[in-house]
Amino acid sequence: MNARMRTHGAISSGCPNTLAPFCEEAEAAGEREPQPPDLQFFVSATFVRPAVLINRGRDSVLGGHVSKSADASSRVVANRRVNRCFRFRLGDSRLPNSPKRFVSKRQNGLAQGLTIVRTKLILPSPTWCSEVHAFSRFLVLEERRQRPAATVTGLDLWLFPNRTSDPGWVIIELKTDASVSGWGEIAAGKNVLATLRSLEVVRPHLVGLNAIAVEPMRARLLGLRKQGVVTVAAPVGAAINMAMADILGKLSEAPTYELLGGPTRNKARVLAPLAGKTETDLTASLHRCRQAGFRAISVPLLVPSGSSRGRKFYHGVRKLLERMREAAGEDVDFVLDCGGQLTPAEAVGIAREIEPLHVLWMDEPTRRVQHGSLRRISAETVTPLGLGREIVDNSEFQDLLREDAVDVLRPDIGRLGITQVRKAAALAETYYVAVAPRCTGGPIATAAAMHVAASIPNFFLLEMPFPTKLQDRENRRLVGGEDLEKVVDGFLPLPKGPGLGINVSRDVLKHYE
Repeated sequence: MNARMRTHGAISSGCPNTLAPFCEEAEAAGEREPQPPDLQFFVSATFVRPAVLINRGRDSVLGGHVSKSADASSRVVANRRVNRCFRFRLGDSRLPNSPKRFVSKRQNGLAQGLTIVRTKLILPSPTWCSEVHAFSRFLVLEERRQRPAATVTGLDLWLFPNRTSDPGWVIIELKTDASVSGWGEIAAGKNVLATLRSLEVVRPHLVGLNAIAVEPMRARLLGLRKQGVVTVAAPVGAAINMAMADILGKLSEAPTYELLGGPTRNKARVLAPLAGKTETDLTASLHRCRQAGFRAISVPLLVPSGSSRGRKFYHGVRKLLERMREAAGEDVDFVLDCGGQLTPAEAVGIAREIEPLHVLWMDEPTRRVQHGSLRRISAETVTPLGLGREIVDNSEFQDLLREDAVDVLRPDIGRLGITQVRKAAALAETYYVAVAPRCTGGPIATAAAMHVAASIPNFFLLEMPFPTKLQDRENRRLVGGEDLEKVVDGFLPLPKGPGLGINVSRDVLKHYE
């Protein structure tokens, strides 16, 4: 993409008549002084990529000092139109002393983060501005875009075991031949051995593939699943997808959300699930979450034993939520997590009972049954329904949306990965449905989910883990860093830095190889 270097701005004090950009007044009046034959204009420009100087058919490659792959260099190019010699220095602040400077700052949103950051023209005399005008008309600085490229060379993995309350997670590192690697993650859960076995089987099939070609990689993994090679295909594919997004961001020297269309917000609201099987445990967990900065809480449904559950059960659920709200304060919002434990009739009864409490939504009220039953629940209550956290195929999201059975879509980043969650969000946007992604893994999955949250316009909030044990929280801090999961007034700031913006400590990982 060409970016013509226009010298917009104002000349510093001392220039006759405070000439405007390009010195149009001076040029119109014909005020030109005789130019000495050895006059030179010194131009300083800063780029994030190497640039190409196009000068009346004569091209010269200029390296930008910001780019790690390019050496700072100088080129002298004769200019036939003005018949003067111009010296171009990129990233060199040691310019000749001059009383007058013409400064222009630009922030152009070019593709793949290629941006001209600053240009400076240093003039020997302010009365020669008309020559700068002529100079700027034919000089073009074009950024030479280099397509990111990387090939997979290996896959390493580490297991953080289930030692306390946290379910643990498997960290993967996708290595490439481009001196960068990408990080991904799988929630360990109960199938940790099957997950590790699937990763070991997949590893040789990844070597030699394009490390940033997301769709071909997904097709390859689906093919392995159809062949029976991989048994835990969805979590493995999600982790590899996170790692590929991390690699692409690092190659482009930009955060992943910039490559996903740019951020729609600078922070994301987060939701913490409470832990416990009694009201006492839930209350203690609630206080910990509030002290940690959360202002949205997911309360698990405490289902009594036995099959005779009726109005007394519904009334007890409402009373529990009322006591939770009284303990937390009016600035905290709640979600009722049913965990798929209700029948459609029970879901309707509870949804009606808690309508006065205005919960954010009732999550997964039933197992995935006929969509007609789910539509009935949604139609008979004003309490919003959240569905989809166990779905691994976007076609099922399409069915829920088409049947008008869901109010909040709940894709799981650990089952779908970044790409598929964004596709689900795009489907939901066409039906004016909000999206609240779910994350049950470690800090890498949280970072990936934050990039998704930043890039989708219909984002509602993000569910993230908050372990009850201090040791589990310390493990997450060691892996993800101090600030990644630091909640402030119910929000997480977006990760900074290229890719997922997370630097995993290898000193920590070496204990889990």
